Amino acid sequence: MPGLSITIDDREVQEALGRLVIQAEDQTQAMREIGAAIDTHTMLGFRAGQAPDGTPWAPLSPVTVARRRQGSSSPLRDTGVLQNSFNARADRTSVEYGTADKRAGTHQFGARQGAYGRSSRGGPIPWGDIPARPMIPTGELPESLKREMLRILTRHLSP
Repeated sequence: MPGLSITIDDREVQEALGRLVIQAEDQTQAMREIGAAIDTHTMLGFRAGQAPDGTPWAPLSPVTVARRRQGSSSPLRDTGVLQNSFNARADRTSVEYGTADKRAGTHQFGARQGAYGRSSRGGPIPWGDIPARPMIPTGELPESLKREMLRILTRHLSP
């Protein structure tokens, strides 16, 4: 019985897929680079005084400016402690980015006067409303950061 037989030599494809699987199993270096990209994006936001989406941070109240050293009016940059507290932790499959600074959540999301109770003297904590000044993305990533992450992953997963 006549027939047709086709043999496909897919060794190169199989080898490339094998390399891809090995590369995909441990993406620690790519995750470190993504962490660095997030950090760069965050630090640029601090410098510009803006949220990850480019929205300017609310200005400081005159009372806050008056209470700061040398009358600094740059939001979240009086001492640099908060700004310099951010870090990235990468492992084989993910990256965690954030800060242990206990003030970060209040600044990221804002707080109403008295939201944290009262001081020992009976005054509200915080003593006034604090507007949200987002420092790191919490929802949709900015397009520029998405592109950078994709570039990093593409480079690391290329055979």
